[in-house]
This record gives sequence, C-alpha cells and structure tokens, in this order.
Amino acid sequence: MNNMENMNNINLMNDTDDFEDDMQEDTAGVTRPEGYTGEIIISPLKAIRAKCIECCCGSKSEVKLCTCNDCPLYPFRFGKSPYRKGRVLSDEQKQANSERFKKMWAERKNAG
Repeated sequence: MNNMENMNNINLMNDTDDFEDDMQEDTAGVTRPEGYTGEIIISPLKAIRAKCIECCCGSKSEVKLCTCNDCPLYPFRFGKSPYRKGRVLSDEQKQANSERFKKMWAERKNAG
C-alpha cells in the first residue's frame, strides 16, 4: 500500500467511528439482555419516538413542531401515550410521599 491508500483507509475508519458514536446516542435507553446477540429490544413508544426523530432529519425540536396531523404516529411523537391517564393520589398518599421525601433529603443532607 502506498501512503495515499493508507490515508484513505484511516479516513474511512474515522468515518466509521463517528457513525458508531452516533449509533450509541441513538440507542440510549435500550435494554440489552444477558447473552445479547445484536438484536435491539426497544419499547413501542421509544420506537415511535425514534421514527419521528428520523422523519424530522434527526431534529428533536422539529418533532415538537411537526405539522403532519394525519400521521398515525402523531399523537405518540413525544414517546408517551396521550391516552394514558395520570395517577390520582389521595390526601393520605400525598402526605406519606411528602414525609418520605423529607426523610430522604434529611438523610442526604446528613450524609454529605
């Protein structure tokens, strides 16, 4: 190999490294079970979110501004189901959570 071929190979390797770095960012939050065989396991909502980002050329802000209201994925574009109702807490549950968080913060303050 001459020097020019070596430089081209180095450039190709650098391009591949950049691609792999991008792929690591794109697969954030993906579950990889023990004995991982290369198959990516992803929730349907995360898959929809990834498709919406891909459709908007990788721009997350464009997903928010999407004007394709007739797209079947449109309601799910933020990676959350719009049909899922939030949890309603009773006054007792709210009080218990408040006490639990106060205790947790006091422990963290004393530890640090």
